[in-house]
Amino acid sequence: MTKNVLLYILTDTLASGSDVISSMAAALVAVDLASNSFQSGLILFSASIPYVLFGLAGGVVADRVDKRRLMIWCDLVRAMLLSLIPLAAAFHRLTVPVLIGSLLLASSVRAFYFPARKGLTPDLVADEVLLNQLNLYLNATESLGGIIMPIVGSVLLLWTHAIPDLFWIPVTTLFISALAVYLIRLPKQLPSLGATPLNDLMQGLALVFSQRSPLRYLVAAFATAIVAEAGVIKIALPKILTAMHLSHNVSYGLAIGLMASAEVGMSFLWVKRRASRSPTWIFGGYAVRAGGLALLAMGLGIGSLPLLMGAIVVQGIGMPISGPSLTTALQTHTPRPLIGKVMAIRSTIGNLSDGASYLLIGGLLEVLSLDRVLWLCMTLAALSALTFLILWSRHPVSQSWERGQAG
Repeated sequence: MTKNVLLYILTDTLASGSDVISSMAAALVAVDLASNSFQSGLILFSASIPYVLFGLAGGVVADRVDKRRLMIWCDLVRAMLLSLIPLAAAFHRLTVPVLIGSLLLASSVRAFYFPARKGLTPDLVADEVLLNQLNLYLNATESLGGIIMPIVGSVLLLWTHAIPDLFWIPVTTLFISALAVYLIRLPKQLPSLGATPLNDLMQGLALVFSQRSPLRYLVAAFATAIVAEAGVIKIALPKILTAMHLSHNVSYGLAIGLMASAEVGMSFLWVKRRASRSPTWIFGGYAVRAGGLALLAMGLGIGSLPLLMGAIVVQGIGMPISGPSLTTALQTHTPRPLIGKVMAIRSTIGNLSDGASYLLIGGLLEVLSLDRVLWLCMTLAALSALTFLILWSRHPVSQSWERGQAG
């Protein structure tokens, strides 16, 4: 691997790790500050609102400026914004509005960071095979950050017992990430400019959602899987751990670390498989994750901690089967001038789906039992994976892509 690739993997790992621990901390703080499950979901949903306003614009900006510089500034600004949460807590000023405001601003900045980061990836490798391998390695190292950060967070909680202090971890990692991006050296490239920013955006939307493009089925399956799963991991899982007489503040971080461990192991196994380059496997990954939800419901139903741990591992195994393959499919079949915008579309849809899931799961938990909510989510995940697989397989363009992968 080149120096640039190693630095990029480092910054990607740190930035993703900061997202994991920020998300974990936000979920725990939301549970503590909120009066019920729906309000917890509403707090977490607030972090998705900026993607409605800035998500697509972030892709247009990423394609019109130096992606490295944009990533550096985003890292630094996000670090400063997230530091407001533990500072407010230290002065006994942390309230729901303060938490929501900080998450809103930090998410607004991330809306510009993500398309720049994913748009930079193809510039580091020579062909599609290396690109898919790099995406799998990135998934593995991101998951490694997902192991280390929650464990570090759990240890920190044992020491301080102050959940907002968890935000000091992403603050630190984001500063280091900015330094790593600064050290990456790539040939200077002219920005990709369309006639107008609006024209740029419309080209990206047309590429993903036109009837001639099968990418819309991949994106739709991606969105539905998130709606079915995100709220379960962020809102339902702490309640499951509590129902099994475990301290959710500490055990939640360990559970997320276990999921990430399974994701790391599967990523390194999957990178050696030629089949991993086939977009069809994206749907297989979503089906595996639906199976994880079923095991989670069964583990809760019979009160089995080993089955609960198995469900978390299965969820982790399904992640690298679907995630990196989706990223590679979008990067490979997108013209270079549009890649930032397409990555922004993916990021926007993903984050809006996160928010929808938090509201949906939080609301359902107010009117249904925990096990029924899990079975409903499993059904949604399984049916959506099957439906979009059928639609994908019948599209003539996707058939030609599959033949190209096989060749």
